[in-house]
Amino acid sequence: DNPDVALVTWKIAEDGRGTILRLEELGGKTSRVKIASPYLQIRDAWLCSGLEDNETHLDSSAEGVELEVRPFEIITLRLVTQSKLAESSSGRP
Repeated sequence: DNPDVALVTWKIAEDGRGTILRLEELGGKTSRVKIASPYLQIRDAWLCSGLEDNETHLDSSAEGVELEVRPFEIITLRLVTQSKLAESSSGRP
């Protein structure tokens, strides 16, 4: 949700546990960014090393996950998600 933060990579994690996003801050200033999807619910989120090792657990909610990105920083983020569509078709809230 921040035009100064670009999604550079979105791929399946090397160890198969979730997906990896790489974000880059392009505006040259500290920025906040929110990651959310109308199709996916974020169940778990971690800041990771460049080698995809979990480092810092992030709080996530039904609205997504928010984090701060320093000027020109590249962040590696692991997301474990589930489909919101599967939930609605199963009759669960």
